[in-house]
Amino acid sequence: MITRRHFVHTRVTAGLLASTPARAANNLVLVELFTSQGCSSCPPADVVALAFHVDYWDQLGWKDPFSSPEFTRRQRRYRAAFGNRSIYTPQMVFNGSIEFPGQEEREAACAVTTAASRSEQRPVIALQHNTDNSVLVNIDQGSAASNVSVFAAVYGRVTSTTVPSGENAGRKLANVNIAKSLERLGTHGGIPTQLTWRPDLANAAGVAVWLQPENLGPVQAVAQLRVSDAA
Repeated sequence: MITRRHFVHTRVTAGLLASTPARAANNLVLVELFTSQGCSSCPPADVVALAFHVDYWDQLGWKDPFSSPEFTRRQRRYRAAFGNRSIYTPQMVFNGSIEFPGQEEREAACAVTTAASRSEQRPVIALQHNTDNSVLVNIDQGSAASNVSVFAAVYGRVTSTTVPSGENAGRKLANVNIAKSLERLGTHGGIPTQLTWRPDLANAAGVAVWLQPENLGPVQAVAQLRVSDAA
């Protein structure tokens, strides 16, 4: 089931955007926005850490050029993890453990604070850009549960899209931190882990890597590397 939920424009300034490049911070929060250019009730600015454009609004007259069935599958897995009856846009997910339709800015800020308030020692992820354009992912032991997945995403530069048809016909939409790809790099088993990743960084703004159970749930650590920092 797919539903539509209208909400007040929300701006999130915490999370990955406020982090130290290439390294995880203890209070760093991964914020995911599930959205679509084909849905007129979605916000005009994707200013959360990662924007995953789903594809189930594409049949309404405009195919979102950033949409992916992989992102829709991820949202459906969140539906199961949270016990929701349906998927909807726009949906915000904070550290894999809190979700709601974006509402007042105060509520979003509160969700970030709650997600960042966990006191246990978390693993630290360090990202290093290599001369062959690969990314070295180093994860220390921390206190992560055994065998959590290592997820990675490339996100794009700021762009704008003029939408000629569909619910947003005639509008020019700003696009920020749109996820270009989503991969599972491997598993972190509670011991120091090193992985080599070769992402496609063409027209990318940066990359994000995080630890999370394969069937989703609470994010245990997250780091980002901006392309400008990796040059």
